Amino acid sequence: MKTSARLGFAALLLFATGLTAAAPLVTPRLVAEGLTQPVAIAHPGDGTGRLFIVEKVGRIQILQNGAVLPTPFLDISPRVSTSGERGLLGLAFDPNYENNGRFFVYYARIEDGALRVSSFTNRPGVPNQADPDSEQSLLTIAHPGADNHNGGQLAFGPDGFLYIGTGDGGGSGDPNNNAQSDGSLLGKILRLDVTRAQASPEIWAKGLRNPWRFSFDRGTGDLYIGDVGQNRFEEVNYAAAGTGNGRNYGWRVIEGNACFNPPTSCFLAGATGPVLTYGHDMGQSITGGYVYRGFKSRDLYGYYIYGDFVSNRIWAARQTQGGWVTEQIIGPGAGPDGISSFGEDEAGELYVASYNTGRLYALEGSATARFQQGTISGLWWNPAESGWGVQFTHRGDVVFATIYNYGPDGQPKWYIASDCHRVPASAAVPLQCSGDLYEVQGPRYFGVPFDPSAVHSTAVGRINVKAFDTEHVQLVFNVGSITRDVALQRNVFRDRAVALQTDYTDLYYNSAEPGWGVTISNQGDVFFVAWYVYDETGHPQWFIASSCNVTGNGCAGTLYKVTGPPLASNFDTSQVVSTPVGNITLAFDNANDATLSYTVNGVSGTKRISRFEF
Repeated sequence: MKTSARLGFAALLLFATGLTAAAPLVTPRLVAEGLTQPVAIAHPGDGTGRLFIVEKVGRIQILQNGAVLPTPFLDISPRVSTSGERGLLGLAFDPNYENNGRFFVYYARIEDGALRVSSFTNRPGVPNQADPDSEQSLLTIAHPGADNHNGGQLAFGPDGFLYIGTGDGGGSGDPNNNAQSDGSLLGKILRLDVTRAQASPEIWAKGLRNPWRFSFDRGTGDLYIGDVGQNRFEEVNYAAAGTGNGRNYGWRVIEGNACFNPPTSCFLAGATGPVLTYGHDMGQSITGGYVYRGFKSRDLYGYYIYGDFVSNRIWAARQTQGGWVTEQIIGPGAGPDGISSFGEDEAGELYVASYNTGRLYALEGSATARFQQGTISGLWWNPAESGWGVQFTHRGDVVFATIYNYGPDGQPKWYIASDCHRVPASAAVPLQCSGDLYEVQGPRYFGVPFDPSAVHSTAVGRINVKAFDTEHVQLVFNVGSITRDVALQRNVFRDRAVALQTDYTDLYYNSAEPGWGVTISNQGDVFFVAWYVYDETGHPQWFIASSCNVTGNGCAGTLYKVTGPPLASNFDTSQVVSTPVGNITLAFDNANDATLSYTVNGVSGTKRISRFEF
């Protein structure tokens, strides 16, 4: 704690999808009340749609189907010290919780205030009841004297390890210099392998005062740490995914970007400064939050949402090419009172807890307009089956799916589901669509004028898409008697943490030549371009520029033809071969329209393309 689309393409798209100029609009919506000092929010990742709310007094409550259940999930209040900032402070579910029923809590022990991380399991056959007698202590850290600066956050990282945030031991100014001492586990981010019987904690990062709440971005794996300040500054610290351990975030030598001890002329070799700070005129106790990766609001997507316990301000921040920017989105008195924790549900929607009123709110951004890209738009793949993929273009109630695969002869072949229509959502599957899958024949594309009257489509099967969140999808499709059931994830090929001034990810076409198209997935300084057209005999074929490097308002790169195994019930990556056949250049006049220039097997040309509206 802390003080309908068809193959005949439609009209031009009339919108741009650049970085929102103003702060995204957010509205808090009450979803639960009657809680006692809520301090943490977590979900089990088991498809039930449940939210678990931690109460400082030593209980964990369940919010299910819009109501708090009458019986707590877990009550260990007799074991928990609630003096000062102590209490039951953190909760994380095992990544395999659906099968093993194991979860982890962080609390201050009643006997002496020592910090304890323990595991518990469910009562067999009773999913809404934990067994309080199943406790296994994994870690105990002495915390004598002061009852503040306990930390309390637990979270599993992308590497499968449990990360633990500890405060510096309390008092004022870290009198024992615990945060800088490698001999102390206080003032740290610790990492623990919970799959081992007797695991020892690793100091993953140090130099923290009270990292009350931290989180991993489910889209990038980046780590955001809200560290509560001393006298002058609150701060957000950051670690990009894959950059490893060993950071020193500076406390107690540095508070924010200013000297603390010593008060002047301080120097700390190798220290990592915060990416965001604010002074105590704006708030006095930061509550770290989450990067929004939900379905409901395109405008909010990719923003890091955080707040302040005292001033009740909430901000939205993003990393741009020019640096970090942040905007206040909820001011004092307009939202929760005593912002103690943020949380996300299984689908990536955000929640915030009010410590002072015992209420839980959903944070809702402006709904994605029907003409906007939905948040699953982009390129998807299965890393174990590299060589084929799917581009989803999502708008409103429809997903346009383009499957890039191979024909019986191993030549590249594409299929489309131009009207994968959304079906009712559930807690386990917040976005699902189904529709017919088509094979399309057309005229020879290269070296002759394109004849759209020669385009005709034939239904060859069905497609079903289940999106569990904006990063994980289950795709089931059949072509004739062949059925594939494949888990897909978003293809991440460049840094997604830096916000794009204009996001060109979309499906593009030429309105005068319906029947062929270009899909773009835009990340960082690279476009992944897939171009689906027809060969000399009118059969569908595709090319890719997997690394079309950004140049000005467009990109340029090598174009490849890829051959692979014939479509079958499994996929043999060893048969995938890519061969360079030319080059491609895209030059955008604006956010929606571009000139495509190409050379393919010695044939050169240009085409105009625009975002596809449906």
